[in-house]
Amino acid sequence: MIEIRKAVNAYLRSLYSNIFYMQAPDTAAYPYIVYTLEVYPDGEGGGIVDLEIDGWNLDLTGDTTVIENLMVLINSIDKKTLVTDKLSVTFFNENMIPLLDDSDKAIQRRKYMYTGNLIRKI
Repeated sequence: MIEIRKAVNAYLRSLYSNIFYMQAPDTAAYPYIVYTLEVYPDGEGGGIVDLEIDGWNLDLTGDTTVIENLMVLINSIDKKTLVTDKLSVTFFNENMIPLLDDSDKAIQRRKYMYTGNLIRKI
C-alpha cells in the first residue's frame, strides 16, 4: 500500500501543495485536501483501490468558489493512470458529494470518491 500512497501523494502534490494523508493537523491552513486509501487485493497481482479525497475550506462569506475550483483541479486524477516501477493504477470518479459541517457553517467540504484498478508489475 505504501507504493500506491507514494504515487497518489506525488500526483496530488503536483496539483496542490496543502495535501494530507488521513488527517490534517489542527494548524493546517485552509483550503486543504485530506485523502484516504483502501486496497482490496484480488490474489492475482492486482486489485481495487478506493480513494477518498476531501476538500476543506473556510469562508465566512459563504462563497464556494475556492473549494469548487480546488476540487476541479484535484479531479484531474479521474481516468488518470499513475505508474511506478512496481505498479500502475487508474482511478475513476464514482461520487462527488458536498458535505455540511453542522458545528461551523463557515467550513465548506467536498468529498470525491474514486475506484482504482490496480495492476502490480512482476
